Amino acid sequence: MWRVVIIALVGAFFLGGCAGPLALERQVIGYDEVTSELEQKLLLLNIARVDAGRPVHFTTTSSIAATFDWTTTIGVGGQIEETKGTNFFNFNLGGSASENPTFSIVPVSGADFTKRILTPFKDKAFEFLVFQGGAIDQVMRLMGRGIEVQNPDGSFVRFISNDPDRRQEYEEFRRITTHLRWLNDNRHLFVRSLVFEETLVADFKGVPRPEDIIKGFDKGLRWRQKPNGNYELTRLRAGATIVTNFDPGQPSRIVINYVDHIQPIWERLRDPVDDGSGNLVENCVACHSTQGDTLVPGGQLDLSAEPSDIDPDHYRSYRELLTTDQEQWITVDGALADRQRTCSDVDEDGNTLVTTQTLPVTASMRAGSANASDGFFNCFEGGACGPNGQPSLPANCTEDGGEVVPPTANTIDHRGMLSPPELRLISEWLDIGGQYYNNPFDTRLVD
Repeated sequence: MWRVVIIALVGAFFLGGCAGPLALERQVIGYDEVTSELEQKLLLLNIARVDAGRPVHFTTTSSIAATFDWTTTIGVGGQIEETKGTNFFNFNLGGSASENPTFSIVPVSGADFTKRILTPFKDKAFEFLVFQGGAIDQVMRLMGRGIEVQNPDGSFVRFISNDPDRRQEYEEFRRITTHLRWLNDNRHLFVRSLVFEETLVADFKGVPRPEDIIKGFDKGLRWRQKPNGNYELTRLRAGATIVTNFDPGQPSRIVINYVDHIQPIWERLRDPVDDGSGNLVENCVACHSTQGDTLVPGGQLDLSAEPSDIDPDHYRSYRELLTTDQEQWITVDGALADRQRTCSDVDEDGNTLVTTQTLPVTASMRAGSANASDGFFNCFEGGACGPNGQPSLPANCTEDGGEVVPPTANTIDHRGMLSPPELRLISEWLDIGGQYYNNPFDTRLVD
């Protein structure tokens, strides 16, 4: 009997100590599940309201306060007779529990609600959700009204709507987001903010104090000395979030292909200018070309896209700008050819030696160095422009096979003919090597 009483007593204490925490855990999780389910149902209900053209209305459970009370009572009694009689024991176990929850249910309305509804999502929210592992197609479908297609200059082209009512646009939107999902799942997509360097003080005349520099580090500020001895204060600032198939945080390789980016400069139509002979021309090629091998190009420089005689896979303009060439003239037969001189010399044995010589024209550009390409850039800066005349004809040479074109150095003012961005592009192209294709992965490259 004593053994039974002890077991029951221990069990009562156990129940009294554990019943409260177990019940509390169950109730807290239950409240959370109920509020979550209510929010989902309200969201679905408002989607149905929007579809029916009715105004939306949200109600939120702002707070839940609950008081829990558990009571356990244990009683043990008995009677032991000293004389012969019946001994007995009794055991009483009792418990009670009470719960008093208080819910605060508040309709979401007013100015704050309207502001939250009408304010677009920020880029950071999109970046955060995708970075945390959210499926990018789902995030785009939930947060975006569509995709706006623009020209390189930022002008509008068309809008691809994320609206099932616009079936064709919606299908295209879904295809694009699905493709981005595949790229992101295979780690070929980067979603992050662009980082810019913002100039706060452009030209500080003086030397920053050490304490200013130290405080600046804590705030992301950077002092940097300029070539003139003054200082510049900058900081890094996050800009718009972009979605790319390359890492915008890594230095990118500049791709400037001659055929795609430089040759179009010579062919671009511009305001008409006089070519020096009274003719108005609208682009560089109009002066600097052979017009079907019938004329000597202006300045002995052919900027046309005809195949080069040095390498037929390259444009003439590319080779003429970077390779020393031969001066040209029109022969007595009316053909375009290299200018030639026939010279005779007598060797030590008294023999007459006859040689044919051509006259070189130095290239105006040098691959790998814009600074060493003065022959080209001087033309647009008011300096010497065009090849000078060739050395005078030696007494032992004759030159009667064609018509010599007079030198054209400094005869045409080229200032303003190319824009500063065009000149900067040409300069960058030269500095990175002046290659025909500087992208090693270009599909037009052949072995």
